[in-house]
Parts: sequence; C-alpha cells; structure tokens
Amino acid sequence: MLLREKLVQTELAAAKLGIHEIGGDNHGPWVKKFLAEVGLPEGYAWCDAFQSFEMATVAGKKLPIESASVAQTYNTAAKLGWLVIKPARGDLVCYDFDGDGQFDDHIGLVVRVVAIGPVLTLETVEGNTSSGNAGSQANGDGVFLRRRVISASKVAFVRIPGEVAGPVEKIAPDPEAHGESKHDAPFVTPPVPAEAAPETLSEHGRGAH
Repeated sequence: MLLREKLVQTELAAAKLGIHEIGGDNHGPWVKKFLAEVGLPEGYAWCDAFQSFEMATVAGKKLPIESASVAQTYNTAAKLGWLVIKPARGDLVCYDFDGDGQFDDHIGLVVRVVAIGPVLTLETVEGNTSSGNAGSQANGDGVFLRRRVISASKVAFVRIPGEVAGPVEKIAPDPEAHGESKHDAPFVTPPVPAEAAPETLSEHGRGAH
C-alpha cells in the first residue's frame, strides 16, 4: 500500500475521534502527544505536529519532512524534490492564507480533489483548525475533515513517496484537542536523512506532476 494512502485512511479515522484541545489553547492529551513527536511540550501550535505524528505512525519511523514548522516542511520537501503542482489524494497541502507568497500558514492532508483549476476545491484532514469557515483556520481547536475552496496560487503540495505493508491500524481514542503555524516553532527541527525512494524519480524526476 502506498504510504500516503495509508496516511489518508489513518487521518480519516482520526477525524472521527472528536480530537480537540482541553484545558487551554494548544493543550490537551492528544495535543501533548502530537507535539511530543516534534520535541515540543504543550502550548505550541500543532497543525504540523499532527501531520508529523501521523506520518511517523504509518511509516513506522521518522520521515525527513517531520517538523513543528510548516515553512520547514515545505523547504525540506522542496530540497527532496517532493513538491508537485497538481494535487492528488494523499498529498500534504501547505497554505498561504495571508497572501505573502510563503506557504507557511497551515498544513493539511488532501483526501479528495473535488475540482482543479485557478480555484481548487479540496477535501482535507487538518489539525489545529476550526470545523468550518467560522473561527480561525490556522489557529483552531481540533482535527477536522474540511472542504477548502482556495486559489491555486495560495497552496503548495507535497507528495510523500514510499510504500508500507499491512492493514491500517486504528488509533485508539485518548481524551481530547488551537495554533498558528507561522509562529509555532522556536527552533529548527533536526532533519532526518532521506532514504532513496524509487517512486520519487518516477513522479518527480521527469517533471510529471
């Protein structure tokens, strides 16, 4: 099974658990678990920590793009050649909500591409967001299945290569889970060496997106 397909299935299961913050902004048992994956305590924004936790869970190891910072995830993916133009199921999506040209405001996982064009419609699973258009999109309070209608110029996509074996594990409910990614990481997460991935060449080496 493609790693990114297993990631989609695992995150869809997570979105059904009602994960949200407890006890304050960026606090709660689940938030603590997500942030621990990237070496941070409770209190920091956790949208990228959620993705890092889920990636490590399905891969069984740390991946080189694991980070507490969306900017770092984007920059590392660019160096690895993992950025793609057209989105597909299982891609990470990095957002430029404030229009400054930097894809560092928030991150999610594409579970379905509904429409492609100058304006994209995507179904995503995201942590540290709100359940709908009301409330902060990059500083929310839970893990939600979202439908995003957004300009193609305000998103960038990361395609994770690789395969994993075995069925999808259900993540066990843990009592429950706000955060902004531009100010979330007071440090640079140490990079993890990338392994050679044949799929990376097939998808990116020939300029196919």
